[in-house]
Amino acid sequence: MNNDFIQRWSLALVILSGVCLLASPVFADDDDDDEGFSAPVVQVAPPSGDAATDVLNIQGAIDMATPGTVVQFAPGTYQITPGTQFVISVDDVTLQGDDDSRTTILGVAAFPMNFLFQGDFLLVASETTIRHLTFDGFDYAIEVFQDDVQTTSHRIEHNTFRNGFLPIQTWSFSDDVIHIKKNKMVNVQFAVRVIGKTVHFYKNKVTSPEPETMLAGKPFAVAIIYPQLPTGVCENNIFEDNKVVGNADGFIFVSFPNERCTNNVVRDNEFVDMRVWFDFDFGTLVWLQGNGGTMEGNVIEGNEVEGSQGVGILVTEAQHNYIVDNEFEDFVAGDVLPWFLEFFDVPLTGIFLGEATTSNYVVENEFENVPNPIEDWGVDNIFEDNEVDDDDD
Repeated sequence: MNNDFIQRWSLALVILSGVCLLASPVFADDDDDDEGFSAPVVQVAPPSGDAATDVLNIQGAIDMATPGTVVQFAPGTYQITPGTQFVISVDDVTLQGDDDSRTTILGVAAFPMNFLFQGDFLLVASETTIRHLTFDGFDYAIEVFQDDVQTTSHRIEHNTFRNGFLPIQTWSFSDDVIHIKKNKMVNVQFAVRVIGKTVHFYKNKVTSPEPETMLAGKPFAVAIIYPQLPTGVCENNIFEDNKVVGNADGFIFVSFPNERCTNNVVRDNEFVDMRVWFDFDFGTLVWLQGNGGTMEGNVIEGNEVEGSQGVGILVTEAQHNYIVDNEFEDFVAGDVLPWFLEFFDVPLTGIFLGEATTSNYVVENEFENVPNPIEDWGVDNIFEDNEVDDDDD
């Protein structure tokens, strides 16, 4: 594999987005949803059927919020005019839909040309919670900006995002966790973009039942994760216990020279029917992409990939990462192959370690009906107790 491979995909991601477990960070699961607590409530007027009126009503309720307030939406569909942005600048505010998830906020999705602070709901305070809302048709539904001064986390939970470009985007310099959990993402190009550190994305479900209705006619990736400027750090993010069905790619970690992506974890996720629509899709669970930066100490553990038309895990220009106890099965080619597999005449592959990979641990992984379980183009990568079971019946 040559540098053209790296350069082509590094550029593509920018354009499209605009064994040993010592490296594993440990966060509290924080599975308490904190529902049922007593708090002051500001009611949003019921949907009016008019976008301008709905925007004024939502903004009015947000403006009335003080620390500890729940901004309660009514059942029904609120319409949002293009270019609207609600800024949550008061600490400890909850935006909450109807408990039966009957509250929808309807936007207009298009390919965004700018991805800086474009979220329709922009969170710039501390400890914001958003729950029980359905966001339909947004470029960026929720955007979180968390600097190193803020001392409490955000929670985005029990929401549904559908028919949009990128439901959630986070910018974080802080060591405090941003919890994104138990959400449903349906027919979205990406589920989340993580810029920086300390995001815990868990127990979410990402599906693409109608890819032909999506902006690009297909999904891209579940998540793109890369360093926050100017720190150049991407670390301590956890992606755990999610289910993904029918996507093109999973979690893509990217670093560039003088940047580092370290101590991230992808654990116990279930991926089903990973598809390749075009030759720049990989059908992958994880891609660790070093690009001349530091990509090390990341853990990919206990995941299941059932059905892929490409590569299960792809590692390029990365060192000292841990790929442990993952299961890969039933890889079958579709109409299109990832371009580099076809160019280098490599069959569908479970784990692919490209050039400039060194001292990565690949241990106790299982492969069943995977044409090429492991492809190693690196130096001193370590392979132990991996198991291959081909069903010839």
